[in-house]
Amino acid sequence: MADREEQHHQHIVMLSFMAQGHLIPFLALANQIHRRFGFTITIATTPLNVRHLAGVVAKNPTPSSGIHLFELPLNTSDHGLPPNAENTESLPLNLVVNLFHSSTSLEPPFRALIQNITADQNGTAAYVSLWQHLPHHRRTADDEFNLPGFPDSCVFHITQLHSFLRAADGTDSWSRFFQPQIENSMNSFG
Repeated sequence: MADREEQHHQHIVMLSFMAQGHLIPFLALANQIHRRFGFTITIATTPLNVRHLAGVVAKNPTPSSGIHLFELPLNTSDHGLPPNAENTESLPLNLVVNLFHSSTSLEPPFRALIQNITADQNGTAAYVSLWQHLPHHRRTADDEFNLPGFPDSCVFHITQLHSFLRAADGTDSWSRFFQPQIENSMNSFG
């Protein structure tokens, strides 16, 4: 049960190539990953492609609440493209290269999406910092402490911690388990 709960906190963001032949397989892959592992998945693409995918999702008899669609704004006229030309199917071959070039304009909103998702995960970041640094170690019940990696204004009180974390000193069984696991996660490329 705990493993399944932890998996719901995992978030995958998928950025599809802007072609009909890629959109539907990405959605199918997202559904498979969500069903099998329970991860939250966000598919980021342009507004018209989101509308297309939303129509496909709406036809699904059991839509998944763990799959989200996110619109990355694209002004096609800024790139020498006709209106509503947000994927290769709607363009003559000589304009497909313009679509390729337009895709670079998706980077800033994509980065913003990732930052928003990451900001939502700061509860996790605090937990990691607590286990990595044990800043509460050797504090009394009246002590407050700062969390390494967070602004100085983020002050915590030792009573806010679970008893097993409060007792952690780096040599206890909880620390011996969590600290190497966190270190492995920090060194991963996943």
